[in-house]
Amino acid sequence: MWQVTMRGSRAQLGRFFLTALAVMLGIAFLSGTLAVRDVLGETFDNLTEGTITDNLAVRGEELNTSDATQVGNAPSDITVAD
Repeated sequence: MWQVTMRGSRAQLGRFFLTALAVMLGIAFLSGTLAVRDVLGETFDNLTEGTITDNLAVRGEELNTSDATQVGNAPSDITVAD
């Protein structure tokens, strides 16, 4: 079986080397992509750790449901211009 394999490889030497080159390039690009993704993820994590220091809480007035002029969370003193 190995003789047939080696005979076929010698007969199509160019195709054999181009296939080997394609496999090596594919592995290299995949490894590079995974490495860059890991570095960028770590950098993003470090940046967000340094900028986010406290919890953020937004507080507002409680919505008055009995006031018909108040829509959503907008205060009632806002008027719509024509």
